[in-house]
Order: sequence, then C-alpha cells, then structure tokens
Amino acid sequence: MDELRLGFEVPADPIAARWALVCWLATQLVDGSLDPATGADLIWVEAATQLGYPDRLQPIVRCGIELDDWNANWSTPIKQLEEEVLVAARALIEGDGPESALRRP
Repeated sequence: MDELRLGFEVPADPIAARWALVCWLATQLVDGSLDPATGADLIWVEAATQLGYPDRLQPIVRCGIELDDWNANWSTPIKQLEEEVLVAARALIEGDGPESALRRP
C-alpha cells in the first residue's frame, strides 16, 4: 500500500482521522494522482459532511458540488472548476499544512 501511495496511518481520534483523510486526499489532488472531481467529491462526502462543513473545506466542497452538477450548458468551463479544486487543495496543504489541520480542525 505504501509503495502505491494508497495508504496512511489513521489517527485513533475520529475527528483527527477525518482531517488526516482530507490532507491525504488533498495531497493526492495536488500531485495529480487523484482526479479533481473525484477528490473534491471524496472530501465533501467522506470528510466535510462528518466535520460539519468547516470553513477551511468550503472552497473544495463548493467545487465538488459544482462539478457533480456540471453540464456543458454552463458558462463556467469544467477545466476551470477542476483548477479551482487544485488551488484550494494546494492552499489547504501548503497554507496550513497537514499537521496543523490535525491540531486545529
């Protein structure tokens, strides 16, 4: 699992575990190993929901919702929404860092 970069050590505390999942998924988004629409959806459904939709995750959640609903008739190109997910993920892991996300949900 480690060689494939598919795993991480889960903290015992459920809230810390959700934040660890967010940080892991955000890292996968930034390094390109996870599709932006899939990653935003996973962060939205698997973490933000259980964490009470914290402000720090709102940009990713908003993009996840828009990507989930997107159709070709929208004026916003899908590539722009995908880029917004990447920018938000990068800000999450570079601005605060995964360690601070675990300490300060």
